[in-house]
Amino acid sequence: MKMLFYACEDPSDFSKYYRLFKHVKLLNESGNQAKIILECRAVLIPLAFSDSSNPLNSLYMDIRRNILGVCKTCAIKFNTFEHCKSEGLPIKGLLGSHIACESYIRKNSYAMYMFADSENIKI
Repeated sequence: MKMLFYACEDPSDFSKYYRLFKHVKLLNESGNQAKIILECRAVLIPLAFSDSSNPLNSLYMDIRRNILGVCKTCAIKFNTFEHCKSEGLPIKGLLGSHIACESYIRKNSYAMYMFADSENIKI
């Protein structure tokens, strides 16, 4: 199964992203294909979690290759554009410079999950 997690929240709540990253890692390890799009304040994730002193650094490094795109408009707004680019993360802007999910769903048969409240993630 292919899944697309659309992350929008600030990374200051480690527990939410711990659960998201664990789900993505476990889903991919079990033969599924789980990807993440970073929008809104979630574009702060690469800056916050790439720091080796961050408790989620190791898990972030494990799942980083599963980041399908970082919103260009939001990355510019939150001053993370250059950092995301330096990490080699794909910067995307298709919907008024935001990421249009419809094209991923149509082309790749992804199921889409809006990650706004980690309690909504059910596996």
